[in-house]
Amino acid sequence: MVIAMGAVSARPATPVADFSTVTASPTNPPPPVGLELVVTNRQLPVLTQKLLTDLDALLLGPEAASQPADPHSRIPEAPPPSPVAHEKPPPENTRSVQGTNETAKIIESGLFTEAQLYARKLTEARRFRLENQPSSASPILLSLIQEPVPDPIARASLLELALVAQQEDQLLRALTLFSSFIEKYPDDIRVPEVLLRQGLIYRRMGAHQSALNKFYTVMTRALNMGAERLDYYQRLVLQAQVEIAETHYAQENYRESADFLARLLKLDDPGLHRSSLHLKLIRSLVAQSKTAEMIASARDFLVRYEKSNEAPEVRFLLAKALKQTGQTQEALHQVLLLLESQRQSTGQSAEIWIHWQQRTGNEIANELYKEGDFMNALLIYEHLAKLNQTPGWQLPLLYQIGLVYERLNQPQKAAQMYTQIIDREAASGTNAPNPSLRTVHEMAQWRKNFLAWHIQAEQNSRDLAPWVSSGTDAAAAP
Repeated sequence: MVIAMGAVSARPATPVADFSTVTASPTNPPPPVGLELVVTNRQLPVLTQKLLTDLDALLLGPEAASQPADPHSRIPEAPPPSPVAHEKPPPENTRSVQGTNETAKIIESGLFTEAQLYARKLTEARRFRLENQPSSASPILLSLIQEPVPDPIARASLLELALVAQQEDQLLRALTLFSSFIEKYPDDIRVPEVLLRQGLIYRRMGAHQSALNKFYTVMTRALNMGAERLDYYQRLVLQAQVEIAETHYAQENYRESADFLARLLKLDDPGLHRSSLHLKLIRSLVAQSKTAEMIASARDFLVRYEKSNEAPEVRFLLAKALKQTGQTQEALHQVLLLLESQRQSTGQSAEIWIHWQQRTGNEIANELYKEGDFMNALLIYEHLAKLNQTPGWQLPLLYQIGLVYERLNQPQKAAQMYTQIIDREAASGTNAPNPSLRTVHEMAQWRKNFLAWHIQAEQNSRDLAPWVSSGTDAAAAP
């Protein structure tokens, strides 16, 4: 932190450097948040899960399919009723059945049909994956792939194995397994989702063009699928469009990302994370220096999502743009709205909110100070001082307020600010103060002494003025 010192008659001191850490900017955007919906299963359905549930109904009976999929529940020790199942109970320990020989013995015993046994093993592997135990799921899935299982089991097992590889962060292996699935089953209705997952993996690996190719292929393949799952495929196409916009944004291709984001925001779909997409559109416009469009988009955002976690950053960007276009009073209004606002939603992050309050106020106030607009700078500094009571935040601000009072020719108020800094430093009673705060304390002490000397010098000058005047008059008399 560098704070310039100098006489009152010198150029205005440089304001205190930015107290907050810069964490996001249009040219250095943070990683995307909340958009990989298919992978996280938060907003768009996962076709793989649906088809595995259908498989349970086909092989284990309708009663199994009606049960909720709980990743933390145990697999029932006995299979659901089936026309081909024997009435006698199964062995106590049939939860994990692996190996061709053991499989053959169990089938010969008549406890399970072959299809039922393979389905139970697949279900168990899937539950291990959902319980975040990929190392337990992999051996079961490998055994299923190696055995002559029914085609639906083979397809689902290959997909599960790819998902396990992705879960273990084995990205190249996951890509290979997904590609193997597409090659073996090109007409499978799950291919569009597999392509989408490949695109997400490619983007994570930094292969943006390959990711874009996959996302565009998702749209083509999904549109050509049957109408029986139309709703899902429409959501899958929407997800591909979102990921295309995200990929352009990650590449800093802001013209393309702004175009895609603007089109997405025109869609009336509840599955979109609209505030996050809108923020990225505003950042993309800032990066292109499209200030007028950015201001209009930011105002629209604040009308729609004023209480969202993204709102503080949008208000910061809006205030900066207004300041750059000469709309100082409107920029000041936006800053004060942010500094005076309180978080009213429990879903909002206090750290995000406070960060943007501090950064916005500090940057705009410093710009106003440099430009000589001391009254407005003082207004913001005083609001900033109320945000945080810690010495590391308040003492530099009190020093800055003291400098402003000096520029406004109010040395007594400036001296009061410097005295507060000195008194708080003394009251802390620490033997090893923060070096930065120690510097602020020393500069406050120096400026207080300088002001005392300056005030005394002016008083002496006023006291001598009558004597100088009378002496001059006497010398001028004949």
